[in-house]
Amino acid sequence: MKAIAIGANEHGQRVDRLVGKLIPRAEKGLVYKAIRKKIVTLNGKKTQPDARVCEGDELKLFFSDDTLRELGGTVGNAGDKSISGQTAGTVSKKSSSIKGYEFAENIIYEDTDVILVYKPAGILSQGSDSNEVSLNDLLIDHLSHSGKLSGTGETFKPSVCNRLDRNTAGIVVCGCSLKGLRIMSSLIHDRKLEKYYMCAVKGIITEPGDLKGWLLKDEKTNKVKIFSDASVPGALNIETRYRPIASAHGMTLLEVELVTGRPHQIRAHMASIGHPVVGDPKYGDVAFNRMAAKEYGIKHQMLVAWKLRFPELEELSGLSSKEFTCNTPEFVKKIFDLNL
Repeated sequence: MKAIAIGANEHGQRVDRLVGKLIPRAEKGLVYKAIRKKIVTLNGKKTQPDARVCEGDELKLFFSDDTLRELGGTVGNAGDKSISGQTAGTVSKKSSSIKGYEFAENIIYEDTDVILVYKPAGILSQGSDSNEVSLNDLLIDHLSHSGKLSGTGETFKPSVCNRLDRNTAGIVVCGCSLKGLRIMSSLIHDRKLEKYYMCAVKGIITEPGDLKGWLLKDEKTNKVKIFSDASVPGALNIETRYRPIASAHGMTLLEVELVTGRPHQIRAHMASIGHPVVGDPKYGDVAFNRMAAKEYGIKHQMLVAWKLRFPELEELSGLSSKEFTCNTPEFVKKIFDLNL
């Protein structure tokens, strides 16, 4: 048997969906049957699949320990408050550290619901099939070790909200609570969170521009193509605005506003007009990249998600109408002699 004390991150969820998270290998029919047969109870009483749980409620699953394990759940007992009131310990099964990078030291903003953190180039935003540590793993470990993560992670797991490519550095938004994740995901989906990047591109650009087009990703090659119209099936509309800041050594430093957030959008869109991001291995100019690596020690693409501007928010007052930036990228100081 397993007893679950409902916390803030479970508040408002449907019973059937919550039970499905607790026993993820169970088919929906089994979940509904368990609720109907009173194998699942809410506050000691029979409940309904569409009933909403509230913070402070207690959900019980009267399955044997062996059955819980078979259904992908964890074993607990009547005294096990497995969602609220206890920290999870080390959640990540992977190593919780990356050489030369400490999650806590790179936090730009933190409250109980949201963390803004700087991700350097070379680190995955979210995990892959390999055992490689991602920023998401480090987020969970940070919350766990600082005592800010409740429960075992069975029904809610903190997560990054805006994924950056492995070799793109910059600010990543993390949802630490269901509330934070919901609000941040909504802002990004509705394009209300203004995202600005800084990049160095090949060639000299003197005027601002607003690029529009259509993007199609090839999953097999993990590359995208840009089209001028919507005639290609599956292509998604994109918009990329840019403003030149400085020029030097045959390169232009741009501030880029990502109006839409598609895979490889900035890299492919700038390359499509003859100004690829310097150091970009997929869409860049090979010869120019070699020069930049030799002359300036450039090891990664010169693209950084450097500024976020939040709209007015009724909730999350610490972020409402605020602007956050990361430190000036080293390539900006080295090549353009600027400290922004």
